[in-house]
Order: sequence, then C-alpha cells, then structure tokens
Amino acid sequence: MAKNAAQAELSYEEARAELGEVVQKLEAGGITLEESLALWERGEKLADLCQSWLDGARARLNAARAADETSSSG
Repeated sequence: MAKNAAQAELSYEEARAELGEVVQKLEAGGITLEESLALWERGEKLADLCQSWLDGARARLNAARAADETSSSG
C-alpha cells in the first residue's frame, strides 16, 4: 500500500479516530454528493491504514512467538 506523507505520520489510534469522525459525518448526512464521495475515499484510505497497522502488529506478534518457541525448544 502506498502511503502519502500525511498518512505515514498517523498512528493507528489517530487513523482510527479520524475514521470514526468520517463515519459520523457520513451518517449525519446533509452534505453534497461530492463531499460524501471525498469522505468515503478518505475513509477507505484510513481503513487501509488501520489494517496495515494491525497486520504489522500481528506479524510482530507471530515473529515474537516463533522466536520464543525456538528458544524454548533449544
């Protein structure tokens, strides 16, 4: 996933919070179609970023478990 500079600087918590704000704005309505589409696209990017953070955390946990199992069996 290619990230722009602003996205790369967002932590998981920041991206999740902004995604929540995007969802609230979309659910509230009262905005133009163009604004809705822009928010939807931003939400998709934020969701991808959150998933990337979660995938990285899972990989780190799996690596730590594998290292622990290797050191325990030896």
